[in-house]
Amino acid sequence: MRFYEILLEYNKEITKRQFGKKLASTVQSSPDKPIATKFQSEDEIAEYLISEFEKYDPTPNKQYTPWIAKEYIARNIRRLEDLSRIKEALKVYHQYKNTKIFKELFPLFPQYKDIGKLDADELENIAEKLDHAAGMATTQDKGEAKEVYNDSQVRVIRPLDQQASCYYGQGTRWCTAATKGDNMFNAYSKHGPLFIIVPKNPKYKGEKYQLAYDSQQFMNEKDDPVLLGKLREFPGFAKFLESLYPDIKDNMRIPNEDVLGDINRAIVEKSKEWQEEYFGPSAGRITYVGDRSEEEQKMVEAVERMENWTPESIIRDITFWGEMGWLNLENLKSLYNDYAEENFPSSIADKFKKLDIAPEALLGKNSNK
Repeated sequence: MRFYEILLEYNKEITKRQFGKKLASTVQSSPDKPIATKFQSEDEIAEYLISEFEKYDPTPNKQYTPWIAKEYIARNIRRLEDLSRIKEALKVYHQYKNTKIFKELFPLFPQYKDIGKLDADELENIAEKLDHAAGMATTQDKGEAKEVYNDSQVRVIRPLDQQASCYYGQGTRWCTAATKGDNMFNAYSKHGPLFIIVPKNPKYKGEKYQLAYDSQQFMNEKDDPVLLGKLREFPGFAKFLESLYPDIKDNMRIPNEDVLGDINRAIVEKSKEWQEEYFGPSAGRITYVGDRSEEEQKMVEAVERMENWTPESIIRDITFWGEMGWLNLENLKSLYNDYAEENFPSSIADKFKKLDIAPEALLGKNSNK
């Protein structure tokens, strides 16, 4: 039986039993974490979240609510504030999935009718194409905006109202550019200006960024968090920003994801060196688990996990799912220090605290790729 057929039998209690614990765990490490502090138990958190998901399920029998829960756990729906956008996509999808328009638009993809095989981004892409095919797309008002910077590399627009935010944010997943459902432009702009950054020599079609510095948000067109060091690719605009935000220079010291990956690999190698010094020459090598002490096994497993960290996962943990703010060297250092303190012997954790992880110190002078 296909996923979307199962959804027709939606039952809230079954959904809570199936997803409750994972939902409670997910929200603890997401931008919605403050919500969790309002409740006393995992059951109460799950009850609240599933009730929210039901509100944004446009079907009378709430057949898409389990899918919404699954996508929230998978972090494909990144925040509760994104649910209004998902609701509008579900409306379009549900309206057309059994129509001739759907069949003609996706003749090679019959699996699209099974929402269980789609993630949130795919759903929104499908809904957007259906909108256009059905003639539902409308011409957008440009609204009021100000061009704050323009050179040979980049053009930067500051939208002054919601209409401009939607117009210049076309083709993105930003909640500030949502034309249906709740638009969050006013919620963000009241804290400070939003800048929409359009590269003149894009590396791929649709490349675009939004900076809301006062809200500690720098996102690409997919609404994924980006290193502030990305701004160093546009040195003129970076200088402009330094005149507005003096501390931004420190927050741009990690220039790109390649350097972030190099920093992690260098720290992993340091960890292995200290591990061998502490436990002996055979530390970390393939052996029977029973031959290791509990302390050594814990560190071996922790270092292995660190080896699997990607720049994307580190950025998510700090700038998106965590509470630290910008991914600058200070917060990156805190991430490693906390991890070492939790997983490594205290003498090795102390070495982490003294380690200089600045690219120029850890990787050498030619580290700014």
